[in-house]
Formats: sequence, structure tokens, C-alpha cells
Amino acid sequence: MVNWKKIFIFVGIPLLSFYIFLIVIFYAFIAGLFLIVLLLGFSCLRFSKKKIWAGLSKLSIAMILFLLLMISNPVYWPRQIVRHIDTSRVVQPNDPLVQGLNNTLAMWDYLNSTYGVNESVFYSLDNDSRLQLMTDYIIEDVIEYYYIPEVYGVIDYVSSAHEAIEKGRGDCHSRTIVMVSFFIYMGYNAYCCEAPFHWYTVVYFGPGRTDPHYYYRLNWTDPEIIFNHEEVFYPMNIFQRLGDIVFGLPFYDKIMELFSSRIVQILLAPILVGVGFLMTLGIKSTAWKSKKHYLKNAIFCSLILILGFLVAFGLSVFVPQITLLTMLITVAVAAQAVHSNLGARLSLSHEGTK
Repeated sequence: MVNWKKIFIFVGIPLLSFYIFLIVIFYAFIAGLFLIVLLLGFSCLRFSKKKIWAGLSKLSIAMILFLLLMISNPVYWPRQIVRHIDTSRVVQPNDPLVQGLNNTLAMWDYLNSTYGVNESVFYSLDNDSRLQLMTDYIIEDVIEYYYIPEVYGVIDYVSSAHEAIEKGRGDCHSRTIVMVSFFIYMGYNAYCCEAPFHWYTVVYFGPGRTDPHYYYRLNWTDPEIIFNHEEVFYPMNIFQRLGDIVFGLPFYDKIMELFSSRIVQILLAPILVGVGFLMTLGIKSTAWKSKKHYLKNAIFCSLILILGFLVAFGLSVFVPQITLLTMLITVAVAAQAVHSNLGARLSLSHEGTK
């Protein structure tokens, strides 16, 4: 017989501790997403003496599998952990490649050929105009836009300024990191801003952090975290950040963008059925031993998932902010239904009435 208590103590606790450590050190949006997945996992547990240790052990493994989904190459993990702890490994104003952007073969050639602005004209402009020209230069000539999986082969990855310039490709993360590094090198008080689904730059023209000017701010969402190579600060507390993720319209927009795809619409029901069967297999309720009862629970779990997602999309027309929350509740309800053997019980109840 499997001793789940020992497995949790020697395997589960270290895995969960590592996962929680990542929540603490990672940037706001990803950390919030990791926390939401962990809370969802806890909501799927059955808190009984017989099942709690097995459930916690499986939860710890599931969290690491989710981490593998986000950063599928474990070779990147040490590098990413260090960069999230020490932001000077990310924002690098003193890096030779960053400083090399300001030479006659790079920025000045681009500005002169694109805008007719040479070095003397550039320095005669006001600060806001200079920063906008430098922003255009980095976006158009230095970092070509590519999604992170196309560049690094993983869903989430924070590059250093050196790495981004060296590759010449990256998403808004890479562009913002290079911008801030270059702006600081050019003498400005610049910071990276992380908002849901977008990073952009803020430069403070006044003393301290006053008179902010934003660059590359495409979706106009408020920043959850602001940092450069010397300091990190959080404009939002943890509850505001979680609310921004769960109820925020940018998250809803991304969900609807994903599910508006014809391929996703066609595959959604089969995918949810597959998830239902995997959830039933993973939870593995012991009240019923036969394959028939497992199949009934799996089908019932799949139906809950499909109906719940349909309700989420229906409600999204009227209250889009609750789309994600409805999906999360659906997964938790489906898990509890499997724990309770609800599918098999309803089937037996129906058979008993015949």
C-alpha cells in the first residue's frame, strides 16, 4: 500500500516549497498566475483523513508539471530564478551591447535615414521627443517582434538586455528591457512596467519618481510592478494584482481571442473531455473499483467542464470580468464531483428508479 504521507513529507513538501518560492520571486503577473493555479489545486482537494495526503502529494506534482508547461526547459530555471531575484541581471545599462546602440553605425544611421535627424538635431530636441525617437529605433531596428516560444522554446522567459540585443528578437519583455537599459545609459531615470499581457517603459522627468512619461504603452493598463537595475516596487498589493488578473479585461480579451479561433472552437469539446478523463484518473476515487464506474465519473466530469465553459462564454457577453473566474470554479466543481463519485452515484440512483 502506498504511504502517501511519507511521499508528501519527502517529495511533496520540497516541491510545493519550491513552487511557492517561485511565486514570491517571480514578476507580478506570472506570480499571480502561479498563485491562482495553486489555489485552484487546493480547491480541487478532498479534505478527508484518508485522501488528504494523496491529494497534497498529487497537487505538488501537478504544480511542477504546470511549471514545466510554462518553462519547459529546466536548464533555464536557475537563470530565470537569478534574474527574478537580481534585476541587475536583466536591466543592464553598462553592458557593451547596450552602450553600442549609441554609435554612428546604429541609432544615428537609423534616425537620419528614417526621420532626417542627425546627432546635433537629436540633442536640440526636448527629452520627450528624444525618448520617443529612441523607442522607435529599438522597436523598429534593434528588437524584431517575435513571441517568446519562437525565440526560446518556452511560454515564459525573461531575457537580459545583452541576450535580447544579441538575438535581435523578442516580445514586449525584451524590447522594454533593452529600452530601459539604453535610456538609463543615456542618462534618464527609466523603469520597466509590467502590466497584464504587456511590458512598457516609464521615465520620470521630475525628482524621485514624479512626472512620469510612458513609452511603448500599448494597452494602457496600470503597472503591477515597476523595476530597474537598482530597485523594485509594487504599485498594487497582492489582492489588487490577483483581482487585476482574474477580473481584468485584458485577461478576458486574451481568452476570447484564443477561443474565437475556429480550430479551438472545434477542438474545445474533445479537449475538455480529455481533461475530464485525466482529472478522474489523477484523482482516482477509491469508492468504486470497476472501469464502468470510472467511465461514468469521467463522463460526468467532462460534462461539467463543457457546460461550465459554455456558461462562462454566455456570461461573458454581459459581465466579461467573470469569464476566468467562472472557468476556475467549473474546474473546482468538476474535481469535487469526481471526489464524490457523483457520476457513478447518479447513475446508480437512476438505475434504482427503474
